[in-house]
Amino acid sequence: MSCLLFDLAIEPLAASIRKSDLKGFNDIPGVKEKLITNLFADDTTVFLNEEDGLEDLEKILDNWCMASTAVFNIAKTQILPIGKKEYRL
Repeated sequence: MSCLLFDLAIEPLAASIRKSDLKGFNDIPGVKEKLITNLFADDTTVFLNEEDGLEDLEKILDNWCMASTAVFNIAKTQILPIGKKEYRL
């Protein structure tokens, strides 16, 4: 039951990310939709491309945290750069 409640609580975050101007990965062969977020249990993965701003994602996360009174555990947060070196943070 608690997993279902968490799913209901996290869906607004997923919707906010999907509706945003973030582009994510959109050049995946055979896939028509962009890959921008993946949520599983209490893990959230967001895919940004070289045109996406980390600040834009931070605004979305901050807004969701304020609305839901949730807190992201910064100690468990990771940024994994992939792609060309010049696009990495």
